[in-house]
Amino acid sequence: MDGIFALQYSPLRFSLYLFFSSAALEQRAFSATPASAPRAFATAITGANAQLNGARLIPGATLFLGDVVKLGLDSSAAVQISGKNDQVIITPGTELVIAPEGIRLRTGRIRVRLAGADTFPVAGPFFHVNVAASGGNSGSAEIFVSGKSAEVAAVTGVADILMDGSDALHRVDAGKIAMMDDAANGEMGSGKDGSLSAAEPNSSSPAAPQSNSAPSGKSRKTIYIISAAVGGAALGVGLWLSTQETVSPILP
Repeated sequence: MDGIFALQYSPLRFSLYLFFSSAALEQRAFSATPASAPRAFATAITGANAQLNGARLIPGATLFLGDVVKLGLDSSAAVQISGKNDQVIITPGTELVIAPEGIRLRTGRIRVRLAGADTFPVAGPFFHVNVAASGGNSGSAEIFVSGKSAEVAAVTGVADILMDGSDALHRVDAGKIAMMDDAANGEMGSGKDGSLSAAEPNSSSPAAPQSNSAPSGKSRKTIYIISAAVGGAALGVGLWLSTQETVSPILP
């Protein structure tokens, strides 16, 4: 079927698959960092309603494992990952947690800006995304979560997505956006994994691991990859959606 590729379980390809499994996506940014070590630092804050664990978040504050950052509608912040030049821009109304590896986005919008060939994992309520460099360009992506809906827009580099409950990897190249839904109550989807792999290899991005695993029949999560013109500054995103790729439910 177009858009779906079989994974040859050779040792090399199997190791590539494991690299991008949901567990592995949470083991990239701080892979050798002790639990008590600083994970990030607040470098810039605007507005008066930025909180760290319920207290006021101030510039220079150190973020540790498990810390919760919550911003009001009038506040924004930037944090830098310890030991790296990678930066996470946090927009108004966002709440996130410093996870064992990377961050967990509960709600709101962030922008991940990486330096060089770095990679960075972000976990959402029902998905994992790994932002990475590609074609000589460092990775940068906008990630948005609102209830059971989410979006991932690759600005530069690539963003590789795994939906919880599925082992199908979805690649979002620069200039494209993934729109996702978790219809846990059946209000969307058909009781199947309605997603298709968009990880088609091209000359500007590394080949993505591929999977032949069938849908479990229990997932109602959907993902659509569409073209997008991505513009705006770090705290302002403009998305103009254009043509949609071929996307249809996976048949049993």
